[in-house]
Order: sequence, then structure tokens, then C-alpha cells
Amino acid sequence: MSVDLDVRDGIAYVTLNRPDVLNALDLAMLNALDDAWHRIEDDPSVRVAILTGAGDRAFSAGGDLKEFAPDETPIAETYPAFFPALTKPLIAAVNGLAYGGGTELLGLCDLRVAADHATFSLMEVTRGLFPAGGSVVRFARELPWPLAMELLITGRPITADVALRWGLVNRVVPAAELMAAAEEYARAVIACAPTAVAAIKAAAAASIGIPLDDAFAASLTHQRRVLASPEAAEGVAAFLERRPPRWGAP
Repeated sequence: MSVDLDVRDGIAYVTLNRPDVLNALDLAMLNALDDAWHRIEDDPSVRVAILTGAGDRAFSAGGDLKEFAPDETPIAETYPAFFPALTKPLIAAVNGLAYGGGTELLGLCDLRVAADHATFSLMEVTRGLFPAGGSVVRFARELPWPLAMELLITGRPITADVALRWGLVNRVVPAAELMAAAEEYARAVIACAPTAVAAIKAAAAASIGIPLDDAFAASLTHQRRVLASPEAAEGVAAFLERRPPRWGAP
């Protein structure tokens, strides 16, 4: 399989598995990745997912240009794997170079850990291409404008340390500690109330690009749902009784 999916202890491990071509994204891999998102979303045992690449050289070298064919199809229809409707948190464990679509996959991820030898580049512009995975929109909102433009219109790679300084990733760790760092984030998410986690992610995502008053109104809807849930009562009771909370299914 070009994408491996393994679920253990509430964590879904998604591995891009074409190490012989630096985990380049061909159509089969994108379809397999889209299938993995659906399986994660539909599996009640999964609380959080970690995305990484096979081997120690590359997270992903980006799109496999042998299969590239420009057309007029909307991006979200051509590359649905880049636009999943995931309500569950997704963590990137960047284990090497992330070029083109490899860097674009970061845009799907709520938390991002990089090995210290990782590098990042949106190099499509150097090939006369357009980043098709949503980065033109995502990084222009996520990063300060000059930094987004440096990624998008120069194609020059940046190191893991620069990515950390820019805020593109949360942490940089030695390669041997990469998965442990990603799992540390995953366990922190799992320790929290699943309904609250999903609602906070949804409210934050919905707030992007809309007026502040509308964002607060949308957030209030999620807030009321969380506070009316059994998890809210359990969380308060656990605090007062000085014990860990016992969360039910999300």
C-alpha cells in the first residue's frame, strides 16, 4: 500500500509509504490518503492522528510530476486528500524533506513536529506550476505576509529551525525523538474531553476569514453544546474529587 494506516491506543498512524521515490504523491497515494481520512473520521476508537513518511529521508517530495496534468477541475475535486473534513486533530511528524505537496500537507495538520534535518519548500513556482493543495490560501492566512510570500513565490527551501522561528512548526527535535514528540502531543489531546476538542477545532476553523462578531456567535454555539455535554459535568466532578476525568465516546 502507498499509505499505511495503523490504530493503537486511540492514535491513528498514517504513513506515506513510497520511500524509494521520497514518498512522492502520485494519484494512487492521494486516493489512499483520502480513504485514510474517511476511515479515521468514521472510527470511534480514534481520537487523534499522526501523519509521517516512511524512511528517514523524506516526509514527502511532493507531487509525482510524471502524473501531472493541468486542467480546469476545481482543486478540492482533483486533490480531495488535501481538503479532508476531519473533526479530529491531526499531527505532522516531519521526518525529512517536505517539498511541494509535502509542505502543503502541513496545512492539514493542527500540530507539527519536525526532525532537525527536515527542510521545507513550496517549489511549484520554480517549475511553472501552482500549489494545488491549498497552501496559497492557508499559508497567506497562517504566516505573516512576507514569510508566506517567501515560501510561495521564491521556491527556496527553509530549514527546520527557520520553520520553527516562523511558526510553521511547533517543535524541532532530533530525528530519533520525532515520533515520541508527536505521540506526546497525541496523548495530551487524548487526555482532554473529546467533545470539547472537536468543538474547539471546529469553532477555530470556522472563525477564519469571517467578521469578529460572526466568529464569536459561531463560537458561542459550540460553547453551549460543550457546556451542556456530560463531559463538562464529569470534568468538574473529577476536579472536585481530585481524580482523573473519565471521558465517554465523543
